[in-house]
Amino acid sequence: MHLLDCGLVQGHRREAFAINSQLLFSGQSISSVVLSHAHLDHSGNLPTLVRNGFQGPIHATGATIELCQYMLADSAYLQQKGAEFVDKRNARRNALGIPTFDPPVSPLYTMADAENVAGHMSCCTLQKKKEIGSNLTLALGNAGHILGSAFILLEHSENSRKTRVVFSGGRTEPRILKNPDPPPEADYLILESTYGNRLHQPMSSVEAKLARLINKVAARGGHVIVPAFAVGRTQQLIVLLHRLVEQNDIPDIPIFVDSPLAINITDVFRRHRDELGEDAAQFIERGLDPLGFRRLRFLVEASASKTLNDLRTPFVVISASGMCEGGRILHHLQSLYRG
Repeated sequence: MHLLDCGLVQGHRREAFAINSQLLFSGQSISSVVLSHAHLDHSGNLPTLVRNGFQGPIHATGATIELCQYMLADSAYLQQKGAEFVDKRNARRNALGIPTFDPPVSPLYTMADAENVAGHMSCCTLQKKKEIGSNLTLALGNAGHILGSAFILLEHSENSRKTRVVFSGGRTEPRILKNPDPPPEADYLILESTYGNRLHQPMSSVEAKLARLINKVAARGGHVIVPAFAVGRTQQLIVLLHRLVEQNDIPDIPIFVDSPLAINITDVFRRHRDELGEDAAQFIERGLDPLGFRRLRFLVEASASKTLNDLRTPFVVISASGMCEGGRILHHLQSLYRG
């Protein structure tokens, strides 16, 4: 049996843990995993699968493998911190004689579990067929969703009859990545439908809106705090801001990226420049780093992040998490509220 993706169900802590911790199959029953991309709702439960006895390969693109290295480790770290938070809160309540309603929490998996996934990764080249089972071949095509994302073509042959299944997920990210490859004909099509009923603004209008906002806030001496996903959205914003700076469309103020995960992911983007789209290519052709410029500074240490509290001049900070559910963005929002 082969598995397409192995993601985390996301939602309320207790309910999500109950679902994610109980796989519907044993790890040993899975011959291989085909991974479409690194987003945690597609890759995030691979450590649980490996811990439960999975011994086969995980087929993915090179960029997806690199992204998973950081994203799965970050997922394990956040789960560990979440469990520690609940346990400390229960201890405080017990000390005060206040009833506790949350049972003790364990992380879904550990950092070691996340690291063990790396040994199963098997790199795939786009558009190159790969045999993954009896009469079963795999080929990946560029999906343009996030760096390394691929649509999956599975082709099974039996009695001279071929059955083709195409699986893909996520909308394309315009301009930061190359346009997706046209998908092949298939007998069955499986699609993620998160954005199936939405229309998105063209990037040109987003660029103009961002420039107006930064100019407005900087003119009154304020700070622009941008919650952004560490994968894709942060890098898209960096390239967009780089262009606005070059065009003198925004004032000469510092721009910070304050997310350790986003900084690591940005390095992965740099190592895979050949997968970047037209916006990045315009800088690369001129010998410039699309993901780095004079005003941009990456804040790795928490101490450096906290120094932004003392800045009284305008600046832009891009931080995670994109949904404001955790990470350093909460610190910046609290600081802004107090200030």
